[in-house]
Amino acid sequence: MHARRFAVSKFLAATTPALLAATAALTTAPDARADEIRLKDGTVLHGIIAGVDAGVLSITPGFNADGSVKLFKFKLDDILTFTTNDAIYVGTASEANATADNIAYGRVEAGPSGIRVVTSTGTIVAQVSQVKVAYRTPDESPLSKQIKKMERKWALEIVTDIRGKTGTSEQIGASLGFTAVNSGPNDSLTFRGKYNYYRTDKVKSADDLAAGVDYKCNISEHFFWYVRTNHGFNKISLINFYTEAAGGLGFMAIKEPGHTLEFRLGAAYRYETYMTNAPYLSKFGLDAGMKYEYQWSWGKFGDSLSFLPTFEEMDNYLLRHEAYLEFPIANAKNWFIRLGVQNDYNSRPLASVEKLDTTYFTRIVVKF
Repeated sequence: MHARRFAVSKFLAATTPALLAATAALTTAPDARADEIRLKDGTVLHGIIAGVDAGVLSITPGFNADGSVKLFKFKLDDILTFTTNDAIYVGTASEANATADNIAYGRVEAGPSGIRVVTSTGTIVAQVSQVKVAYRTPDESPLSKQIKKMERKWALEIVTDIRGKTGTSEQIGASLGFTAVNSGPNDSLTFRGKYNYYRTDKVKSADDLAAGVDYKCNISEHFFWYVRTNHGFNKISLINFYTEAAGGLGFMAIKEPGHTLEFRLGAAYRYETYMTNAPYLSKFGLDAGMKYEYQWSWGKFGDSLSFLPTFEEMDNYLLRHEAYLEFPIANAKNWFIRLGVQNDYNSRPLASVEKLDTTYFTRIVVKF
């Protein structure tokens, strides 16, 4: 018994240091597959280098508590050297040339005065400050990004709501609309249309259609020119047919991702025919408008205003306003709820027609 205890103690004494060393190595050594950057202040960070762009290196060291990917960015001026476990594309240039003219594909190693890119045909030595771009796949190259940026894109939005009510009063109806935007790097073409039909106590309370096209093209970073048309009818307002054609200049007072403020000013032409014996309207006038949008992580707010007075009589005008709050349904990426109010004011409507028409709405929005 004593001999067996002595043998076990001897085995533990011999293996414990090795086990402790292995445990320490596993808990303190960096992942052998991870990339590494060393800052000039001595900081060392491990992760996956995403790339280099505009003098900034991006690295993902892991995940946040909610599962999203962490992303750290460091200026190349603060980096002593960096290494990669896998081959990546690295573009270098001389100090006098700001554009990468030497693209190498290989694994990056630490060099005596910067980095070394080990390729299949040799090794390229460069200073960290000479790295102009770095990316992992050809689709992430500056040329590919520029081509994608020049491509035109479509965005489609469908809006609908259905209402029904029985009891002291009866109401039934629906609205259906769409907005399709074809955008490029410097311009956008928008098609939109919407139809409303409602009956209250067996009497029509809404029967109108509006459809149009809007095109705007950038002149500079903040200025643009635009042309637009709007056509339709409104049976409740006794308008058999109307059309608006306008064009002018615009100014982007705020132009940030998820935050825009746009102003427009131009000339317009209005034409209206009526369901009564009233003479038709054919007038030139002013076209003024404002559009504001702000995007949060959980929703979006939008507000728009348009003002169309005639040149001949400035007190003969149309004033339209719409404000809404939009947020996703649960965690859906394409389905949204939009709550808002819409005001249409005609300073000179036909007899027996109200000047102001206000609509409060709750709509389902589907985006593609």
